[in-house]
Amino acid sequence: MNRRSNRLRRAMMFGAITLAILPAFGCVGIGAQLLYVLKGHKVPREFDGLEDHRVAVLVISDGQSYGPDYSMQVLTQLMHRHLQLEYKKHIELVPQDDVYGAFDDRSRDPDYVAVGKSLQADKVVVVEVTDYSLREGATLYQGNCYFKCAVYDVEEGRLEFSRGPNSFSYPTDGQPSIDTSERDFEQMFLTELSYRIAGFFCEHEIKELYSRDAMAL
Repeated sequence: MNRRSNRLRRAMMFGAITLAILPAFGCVGIGAQLLYVLKGHKVPREFDGLEDHRVAVLVISDGQSYGPDYSMQVLTQLMHRHLQLEYKKHIELVPQDDVYGAFDDRSRDPDYVAVGKSLQADKVVVVEVTDYSLREGATLYQGNCYFKCAVYDVEEGRLEFSRGPNSFSYPTDGQPSIDTSERDFEQMFLTELSYRIAGFFCEHEIKELYSRDAMAL
């Protein structure tokens, strides 16, 4: 009896969804619209070569000392989180301190394939952030930067993927500096920047992408 009731409820819910979207979309593409309503629509990864590999992530900037600084280390941690959520047990991330130690040894001549070999990594993801700033005038926070992303295949010794430089600003209209501290604002900016970069390697809901684009340029 309970099973029959559950089936009836599911049928009624399905019928209600169908009736709700029929007037808006007509008969053409109903299947696709139902799939969107029930499951959502995901944008696929742009680069699909990290799964089942040992991956080193290196985020560097053109700040006062070329290479990783505190902000880039935070961005690296956020990137690690995105990749761990996306690939779960199907990726092995090289510890952040090990990656930066290997880079520091070669910072005058950053051969990323050599860095990857020293870490026994299969892939090296390199994110370069330039023209990084958090303010738009004395009283307004607005994060701005350019970023580019590359993936090196260590075994084959070649550049496998490259995008950028792309510009990124957040939020569109800025935020008054009296509303938050600089550190808290920077955390928000780096979080949004990490979502934009992770889009190269992680699937994401198109609805989420649109909502974030509404806040960022």
